[in-house]
Amino acid sequence: MNRLARACDRLRHAFSTNTAARISNEEKDMLDVAAKAIVDRGMAAPAVMLLDSMKPLGDLASGFAPFLEPMLAPLMSAEKLQAIQSLLGRRDAIEALVQAIERLSGQATSPSAKTKDRPRDE
Repeated sequence: MNRLARACDRLRHAFSTNTAARISNEEKDMLDVAAKAIVDRGMAAPAVMLLDSMKPLGDLASGFAPFLEPMLAPLMSAEKLQAIQSLLGRRDAIEALVQAIERLSGQATSPSAKTKDRPRDE
């Protein structure tokens, strides 16, 4: 293998976004709880837009999490905070959260859908 092929091979691996680690069942449960909370508050569309826009910045977001730790500590345990920090840096976890939000928001009936089928009083 010549030097150029080896350099190209190294660069291909250096910029790979594929992660070998899969999302565990515990992480899926945590993502489902977060997705349910988002959908229950009617924030599915803004959350999906925010999550999709932050995928390229996942590493930066996971590095920002320790800054938020003093504010979030009263709301959750240190283990959950650590798990969220590690999940923020993974594109597959962000995508799984987006899919969970979309799945749950598709199951939820919106107020406009309820009023659409109701006959109007003239």
